[in-house]
Amino acid sequence: MAKRRINWKNVKKVGAVGLAALTIFSTFTFSGSILGGGKVQAAVANPTIPDVMDSASAINYATILGRGTDFGVVANEFEQKMHMETTLAAKKFINTSVGNNNDVDYINGTAQFIFGEVEGTVVFGKTTAKAFNIEGSQEVLENYQFTGNSNPGKFIFNTDFQLKASDVSTSAKDVDVVKGNVQAIIDNTKERSDVIKTKAGSPDYGLKLDDYLIPSGDDHVVIDLTRGDFVNKVVYINADSNLAKFISKSEGIRIKKDSSTIVVFNIEGDNIGNPASLTLGKYDVSIDGSNDWEKSITTTGASKGDPHMDNGHDAEEVERELCQKIIWNITGIPSVKLNNTAGTVLIPENKIGETPVEVDVTATSSGWVVTGGSMKNTSGEWHFFHKGGSQEVMTDGEGQIHFAAR
Repeated sequence: MAKRRINWKNVKKVGAVGLAALTIFSTFTFSGSILGGGKVQAAVANPTIPDVMDSASAINYATILGRGTDFGVVANEFEQKMHMETTLAAKKFINTSVGNNNDVDYINGTAQFIFGEVEGTVVFGKTTAKAFNIEGSQEVLENYQFTGNSNPGKFIFNTDFQLKASDVSTSAKDVDVVKGNVQAIIDNTKERSDVIKTKAGSPDYGLKLDDYLIPSGDDHVVIDLTRGDFVNKVVYINADSNLAKFISKSEGIRIKKDSSTIVVFNIEGDNIGNPASLTLGKYDVSIDGSNDWEKSITTTGASKGDPHMDNGHDAEEVERELCQKIIWNITGIPSVKLNNTAGTVLIPENKIGETPVEVDVTATSSGWVVTGGSMKNTSGEWHFFHKGGSQEVMTDGEGQIHFAAR
């Protein structure tokens, strides 16, 4: 199939005639014994292949997120309730406890942050980043000092941060400009989310899931995408209420696929019974054709002191195989819980009807989240592993650079 150049805006114009060509810390596994250790067979002998499949190079985490690639979290409002390890862009940031610090210790380039408003304090702990870029409103950066716990402003750089001696750049702008920059990322994501919805629901692009779904009792299902047709392609899966039930379980979904295959789950409230809440749980992925899920990748219990995870896989592998290649597009559901999950998570709406959208990290998860609603991490950390974002110091507007002592 010839490669086609994608224009996201044109795709939104698709009508009945056809579609235009286009395109978390948690526990996971790569590889499960589902039927007594036997070889997994396809659900049907001759499964239906989508008529049109996007190239993985055209539709992926980077083309979907755009500028949002730099931020582990993009939210209308974010409330930090406990420790976390991520970059962040939020119109409003809330942290009322100086004990809730943020260790940006999985990236070695430049860590990017945007704050429209800050209620409480932003507390930075240990880091591996060579530099920090902080864009904030003039009020947020008022009385800013690159100092420790006695800082009179909105930021604290604790002892662990100071020991790394990262350079910190700040850029103060009008609050409406700063919030507008965050909203631009959310709006960009909403456009791509709409395209994903259209494609996943299209008989041309959407996978006929029943042909690839292997029931394995009440605890999990296997989605077998190992056919050569899916190599370097994007697979769109439109979730129904049955699949949503397994998505919410711990290890309820097991995916077999080539490493190059990108899987996009489209989860719409209307398609799954309009639940008040949805949980994204722990899931398993096999990229080597193995059915021994006990040897799969997992990120639970990982720490920087021990870069190898429970089963010998490190954060870079989790980021590469899960965060970048499993995409969750969630619309029409007012409450989403991230519970030991990972991936590129799109929850672009601000409200469902009159009900505000709320996202909560209930167990440590990793990857990217973009939401037009509010987000908090009540009982889990959000971890950002990506090392490939922007490395440039901000040049627009008036800024100041604070070089740490060497």
